[in-house]
Amino acid sequence: APSTSTPSPAWTQAWRSVQDPSTRVAYVDDASRAALLAALDAGGLAEALETVDGEVHVRGEVRGSFFEARDEEEETAWAEVTAADVSALGLARALLGGAQVEPAGARDAVAALERDICAVVSAFCAATGSASAVVAVSLLRRTLCSKYHVDHVPLRVMCTYLGAGTEVLSERASLAISLASDRAGRGIGDVAKAIVGSAADAPGFNLKRRSRECELVLLKGEKWPGNAGRAIVHRSPIIDGCCGEWRLCLKVDAPEHVNAVVVGMSDGSK
Repeated sequence: APSTSTPSPAWTQAWRSVQDPSTRVAYVDDASRAALLAALDAGGLAEALETVDGEVHVRGEVRGSFFEARDEEEETAWAEVTAADVSALGLARALLGGAQVEPAGARDAVAALERDICAVVSAFCAATGSASAVVAVSLLRRTLCSKYHVDHVPLRVMCTYLGAGTEVLSERASLAISLASDRAGRGIGDVAKAIVGSAADAPGFNLKRRSRECELVLLKGEKWPGNAGRAIVHRSPIIDGCCGEWRLCLKVDAPEHVNAVVVGMSDGSK
């Protein structure tokens, strides 16, 4: 069922802020995100996912209204379309089908994830003017992008529901890297990423932020209008799968800026 909750002020402000040319990244980490994490914990989702063998990758295109609904009836109709597309992803089957342990509330926890994804897609489409979004939900047991980098998309939304979050350099650190690239070329920019990234990893420099569980991260990329050379620099956290570490992540992109979508599960090879 579509979510009927009212967006929090922090949620609304974050999504509005991406329209500001000076904004490179925005976060939502308020009581509503804490409530979502509490629902996942109460449902025992982490307990179930710890018993899943290997990784799980679910990817599909989800429709969302990219304009202001003219009335409540139209808004409800669009919400039902979005909810139906998210339901079609089959998250409960994908995430819990291989679990050796399934706590009684695990499927309620997955339902909470589905409602959150609906809300994220609706806000994403409104912010980007896209009629739909490509949603990827992944249970990861390895590090995907260990090097600091920027995204060549207009806007990417990341949320680590459980596990270590995305590491985002501060806006001033990202600016330093952008200036190095502009003035001395991409090669020097890559060197600057390595240098600034190393400093960010050192204690006391305050150049990096790691997103918390269920915190929403809105990352403006190189292809956002007017943002070329200003995309926020970030990377995936280091995950030691051999020691049992894992993370459950959501990634949302505009369809025209990512690979073609085949709805359903994969083994992560594509």
